[in-house]
Amino acid sequence: MLIVAPEAALALRAALDGDRASDELAIRISFDAGGRMHMAPSDIQKGDKKVFFDNRVILVAAPEVSEVLAGHTLLIRKSNAGSTFALRRTSGGQAD
Repeated sequence: MLIVAPEAALALRAALDGDRASDELAIRISFDAGGRMHMAPSDIQKGDKKVFFDNRVILVAAPEVSEVLAGHTLLIRKSNAGSTFALRRTSGGQAD
């Protein structure tokens, strides 16, 4: 599974701490047919690969998506237009 940078983990946790906060809900990462990454709240499904932060599942992915994400780091990319999640190839256990 991918590595989640601390700032990205905090943002995912904050997104889950809203009105519908539940230990059975996490952010699901997926890709569309064009290869664009999508992230949305989702129930945790049997077989999902999980990322934990502060003893809570914050991110889930189907096994086949997890394989694609291996060797990457999820981070926050900041710009004048705002902040977005981004993937970077990981080398040596650290983000590039």
